[in-house]
Amino acid sequence: MANLAQKADFKHSKIFVGIDVHLKSWSVTIFFEQQYLTTFTQPPDPLALKKYLFDNYPNAQYKCV
Repeated sequence: MANLAQKADFKHSKIFVGIDVHLKSWSVTIFFEQQYLTTFTQPPDPLALKKYLFDNYPNAQYKCV
């Protein structure tokens, strides 16, 4: 089964990323326009988050806070 990123074109779309930053992990919540998509925990690594966003929501505009 294909995921949303394989079917959707995120070009010119805004992905909003909320990051709750801690020393050992980050809690990340993602919204597409006004729709909640997911929340997950990851290591405190900006490159890992960048890879996740580029892999799952290609060509989008990312708004991170």
